[in-house]
Amino acid sequence: MPEKKPELIADPVTGFGIPLSWIESCPDPLVNEKIRTGRWTILSGGLLLKRGLTTGTTAAAAAKVAVISLLRATEKVEVMTPAGIRVSVSVRAERGQCTARKDGGDHQSDVTSGLEISAWAEPSGETVLLAGKGIGKIGAGGLCDGIGRPAISPSAKAQIMMAISEGCKEAGLEHVRVRISVP
Repeated sequence: MPEKKPELIADPVTGFGIPLSWIESCPDPLVNEKIRTGRWTILSGGLLLKRGLTTGTTAAAAAKVAVISLLRATEKVEVMTPAGIRVSVSVRAERGQCTARKDGGDHQSDVTSGLEISAWAEPSGETVLLAGKGIGKIGAGGLCDGIGRPAISPSAKAQIMMAISEGCKEAGLEHVRVRISVP
């Protein structure tokens, strides 16, 4: 009977087919499972690096849990990333207020690592996302929105709105107003 070849693992974020030699050179027995989560990547020498989360993913987590916390306190939440991977984010929340801390992963150059993003939610007649303190304004043309508008990229805004929708469903609410801030 022919020997079965090991299954090639593709990085779920990039689609890159990871060479078996890279995986075999990694001392971590959970290397396959970690790579499959999308939160980890591997270098050619077998070194695993934890990917960080975007500010949009962190803001989405804060917004979702601000909504859920209108119903109950929550310490952890799952949100979808722009890469289509669900990640778990630790939060502090109660009574419509939530704070999430940005995880920069193993990337030392991420100057936003550790940044706290806060969200406040309240029931409303329509679902609205508001930019609060610490959210920049667009100062030049040619960016994601008009001059003077909040500097929230289209993909981050879509991600946050999807998280708010998930939070509404979980909390049994039709619409909410959510304000995001970077205190």
